[in-house]
Amino acid sequence: MLHPPLAYSTPSWFHKTTRLIGIVVMCLLPHFFSEKLKFPLGGGTFGVRRVWGARWRGAGRRIWRRPVGAGAGLERERLMEQEVKISRDLSIRILEAGPDMQQELVDIALNTTEGLDTPQADPYGAVLWPAALVSARALIDLVAEIREKSENFPSVLELGAGTGLVSLTAAAIGCNVIATDFQATTIEILDHAISANNLTKRVSGVPEDEMFERQSGDNDHVTPGHVSTDLFDFSNFDTPLPPGDIVVAADVLYYEPTAKALARRCVEALKRGSYVIVGDKGRPGRPAFLSELERLGVGKPHFEPVYGQAVVGYRNWVIADINERPTTLPIGLLLLDPNLVR
Repeated sequence: MLHPPLAYSTPSWFHKTTRLIGIVVMCLLPHFFSEKLKFPLGGGTFGVRRVWGARWRGAGRRIWRRPVGAGAGLERERLMEQEVKISRDLSIRILEAGPDMQQELVDIALNTTEGLDTPQADPYGAVLWPAALVSARALIDLVAEIREKSENFPSVLELGAGTGLVSLTAAAIGCNVIATDFQATTIEILDHAISANNLTKRVSGVPEDEMFERQSGDNDHVTPGHVSTDLFDFSNFDTPLPPGDIVVAADVLYYEPTAKALARRCVEALKRGSYVIVGDKGRPGRPAFLSELERLGVGKPHFEPVYGQAVVGYRNWVIADINERPTTLPIGLLLLDPNLVR
């Protein structure tokens, strides 16, 4: 039994200090036995560590997993469907990875030995993100502005398309589209979404000039454009940027190297005469993206705040929080005119 003065006395500075040191050590200890992975959790960036124990369990064997859906094709039953209201007169049906598929993608990401900016480490493109909706609406406005000067519809290139909301919207309003991503799984999901929206997918082998033959028509009788999907890593500069009068990228500024690569691609697009739209929720790579744009001669670019909505639907906890109802949240929108670099 403790002596009463010891039992109820206030802890001394020594006890407080040692307790604080213990807490700090426990927090930092995983750093010495793990590699850090950054996942966008709850709209921010959350550090998840692959602890030594997990790595030990896999010691002595190299785990390789085929990308989800590769080979025999991705089954439609593994996907979730969501209808997204773009405007008063337009709704788009997008498809996302279902719960089991999200878990499989997360498992692959946690077990990969590749870098954080590789397809194996990226489970995020298989679900919809808020910046895509804001970017899609901005695209509609820009297309309308361009068509005030020409009745022809501009062509659209989307980088890091993910579930493809921007690309599907562009095709629905009459634009021909190339939707690209560096992950095969997201391309397969987007292929299913093209069919779900009764849009036409470009047949492989059709010449590029035919793909981008300009469509025309009045606003009351719009023939939907067609969509081409393609694997394309915009960080690989051995491959030139695909064509498009408007280039769009939504919610891709997660890592500094990726952000700088996107900035270079934006300048590449501007120099050839394309407009650029970038939507971002405030990801960690945004400062590097803006700094690189400025370094490459695009004035002093900045994101305009626009209000969007959080996406409702199931999310694996590693990928994002689950939102049970739509909530308003700020999104940054950047629109670059080709005249900025001419």
